Amino acid sequence: MQVCVIKNTEPKRASLPLTGAFCGLVGYTLKHNLPIEMDEVDAFYPNKSATLVDRNIKVVKQECLENIAAIARNEKNPAADLFIRKINAEEAVKMSPTQEALTAAKQNLRNIKNEIKNAAPEIKTSISHYAGQIAERIKAAKTVSSTVLDAAVKANRSTSLYVIPGVVLGIAGAFVYNVIGAIKD
Repeated sequence: MQVCVIKNTEPKRASLPLTGAFCGLVGYTLKHNLPIEMDEVDAFYPNKSATLVDRNIKVVKQECLENIAAIARNEKNPAADLFIRKINAEEAVKMSPTQEALTAAKQNLRNIKNEIKNAAPEIKTSISHYAGQIAERIKAAKTVSSTVLDAAVKANRSTSLYVIPGVVLGIAGAFVYNVIGAIKD
């Protein structure tokens, strides 16, 4: 008994429409997966992208400070009260209109910092806990704002700029594959 290898005499061919459709789909996924460049963000929100993120961070920080101030008022928590006084003193230093007001605000801030330094260990721990909570919420707000901005910019990208080149390259590649296959045979 003899074994014979059966050769397929029909050459392999790539389907042009199927390859074009597949590469168009690849182009569409690239639209949503390629990283964002600052030029795209500035084209979508001219000179406002940093402002949007900063505004969201300010809102979150203000909410946290209001919650801590409510704790200081309602529960008579000395740690929350010291923390709020320190934040207010830091804001006063930033917003001082004159040199005399700046000097007074800096002196007030030094006094509050000394008061915190001389406070009980549990108060210091609570103050650092409040600062950590605010930093964590600000970090989360910044991440969410950046993600939402990136998603909006990606959704605003022109689909045709990604799909049409994908389709054309896919069909061209399939055509070249078919021609090389025909030449080989």
